[in-house]
Amino acid sequence: MRYLHVPGPLVYLGARAKGVAHPEARGMADQFAVVVRRGLDGVRVYSPDLEDLIERPAIDLKTYVRTAPGPG
Repeated sequence: MRYLHVPGPLVYLGARAKGVAHPEARGMADQFAVVVRRGLDGVRVYSPDLEDLIERPAIDLKTYVRTAPGPG
């Protein structure tokens, strides 16, 4: 399982959409890229063992759909 890839430009656009000025939005996107690339967020980005990564037993999709909380 891999870390969800969010491109830096998407982080920038999200910040700009929230009203953040260009220089700050660019800096946020750059910092985001550095943190994810270097693993500075303390999250292991790869594990061959799904259960080890999510720290609970894996379940199949049918069970998840049946037991997942609804929206809201």
